[in-house]
Amino acid sequence: MKKILGSLRPILILIREIFPYALLIYLVFFLLEVLFPGFISNNFDLNYALIVILILAALSIFAPMVEKKEEFPKENNRNLIVILTVLSFLVLLFRTRDMGVSGLVIAGIGSLLTAGMSAVIIYSPDEEEDRLEKEVKTEKKNTPFVFHLPQLNIFKYLRSHL
Repeated sequence: MKKILGSLRPILILIREIFPYALLIYLVFFLLEVLFPGFISNNFDLNYALIVILILAALSIFAPMVEKKEEFPKENNRNLIVILTVLSFLVLLFRTRDMGVSGLVIAGIGSLLTAGMSAVIIYSPDEEEDRLEKEVKTEKKNTPFVFHLPQLNIFKYLRSHL
């Protein structure tokens, strides 16, 4: 079993690396299809691409984890939040342009939700890593000094003298 997993490891790593790009391409095509109906679907069926994306997602689950380094939010992250917020506002405004003022309100609230969720994802600390760090620190503090004595094997001693 380990031999099989060892040989599949490079393939799974490659799939894990390809998956985000394939998902991004699918989302761009989906957005183009929503904005301009028939632009993509006249030439290509997005359902086939979705099936491929789901298979890649399922296979990328089995790829080994990547060690993460602590990264602090940068200026690029803030720019990304602004860009995502503006894009979501424009897309929602375009899709709800026939609704009047309520469409404008929906676009505004949707873009605020996008900004909020982006900020939460980028700026929130990883709770799992924080919990593990706290456990390691408490284990180091609570570990008493242990003096190890050599173990005496009484049965060995008795066998040699009986």
